[in-house]
Amino acid sequence: MSRPIFVPKLTKAEQAQITRLIRSNEDARIVRRAQMIRLPSQGKKTSEIAEMWGVTGATVSRTIQNFDAEGLKSLADKPRKGRPRKTTEHYVSLLKEVVQESPRDFGYLFSSWTLDRLREHLGHETGTLLNPHNVRACRKVLSAPWDVTITPLDTCGLVRLTGQKYAKARDS
Repeated sequence: MSRPIFVPKLTKAEQAQITRLIRSNEDARIVRRAQMIRLPSQGKKTSEIAEMWGVTGATVSRTIQNFDAEGLKSLADKPRKGRPRKTTEHYVSLLKEVVQESPRDFGYLFSSWTLDRLREHLGHETGTLLNPHNVRACRKVLSAPWDVTITPLDTCGLVRLTGQKYAKARDS
C-alpha cells in the first residue's frame, strides 16, 4: 500500500493555471501531468493516481519531483533525442488545407488526390519530400467528414471500388 505523496502547497496562481491546463489543453500528456500534480493535494496516493492513468508509481513520483524542481514548465514535453520529425505542425496544417481543395485548383490535370500526388505536391510546396511510409501515417488527416465520390475515370482503374457507397460510381 502506498503512502500519500508530499506535494508543496500549490499557490492560487498555480492552482488556477493547472485547472486551466486540465480544462483547455489539447495535449493529453500535459493534461495527465497536471492531473498528477493536482490529485495528491486532494489526498490521492501514488498507486491510485498510477492506476487511474495507467502508468507506474515511479512515473507519478517523477512527475511530481519534476514539478517540485521546475514548477509549471515541467509539464511541457522536453526535447527528444534523434532526428526531428519531417511532418511538422506546419506540414500537417498545409496538408489539411490542400485536401480541402481540388487538385485542379493548383493547376493539375487530375481531379482527385492520392497519397502519392499529395506527397509530390507537398514536397514541392514545403521542400520536404516524405517517403511513402510517412505519407501513409498522415491518413487520419485525409479522412474527410463529407462523402467523397470517386469515379472510375479519377482512379484510372488503379483503385478497386467496392461497397454500396461506391456502387453507383463503379456501375457507371
